[in-house]
Parts: sequence; structure tokens; C-alpha cells
Amino acid sequence: MAVWQGRFYAVVAAVLHGRGASVLAELEGLISELEQLTGASRLLLLRARLFRAWVLIDEGRPAEAEVEAEAVLRTLTRTMYVTNVWELELSALV
Repeated sequence: MAVWQGRFYAVVAAVLHGRGASVLAELEGLISELEQLTGASRLLLLRARLFRAWVLIDEGRPAEAEVEAEAVLRTLTRTMYVTNVWELELSALV
């Protein structure tokens, strides 16, 4: 888990510094690896998917970003009774 978190935060830093396009492939690879997580650890997957949506918006691909955000919201709807997810839900709505 620590390795995935480290990779996630490295990608987040790159996105926040305006290099989202250059790390999009790495972010997508990380997302595919995080699919195996279960329980509360899946929140890291949802955060990564939201960052992917933000990168897609920056790349002029809003339709794909909307699909990604809607998928995150559907997942959050199923997990909101298990854990506190209001911050992720708000990010997906934004």
C-alpha cells in the first residue's frame, strides 16, 4: 500500500505542477493496479480516478472526464454508508 500511495502522490505532484499530460499514462497504469484493492483502501483508487478526470479536462477531453467522474460517484453511492466519503463526492461533482 505504501508503494501505491507514494506513486499516487508523485503523480499528484506532477499534475499540480501542470504536467498532467506527461503522467497520464502512468496515472492510468496506477489506476489499473489499484483495482485490486478492497475496503477503505479503494478510496485511493477513487482519488486517482478523480485526478485522471481533472487531467482529461485539462487535455480538452471533457466527455471522458465526465464519464470518469460519474463512475466515481456511482461507486461512492455504494460505499457512502460504510465510510465517510463526502470530500471525494464533492470533488467528483466539481
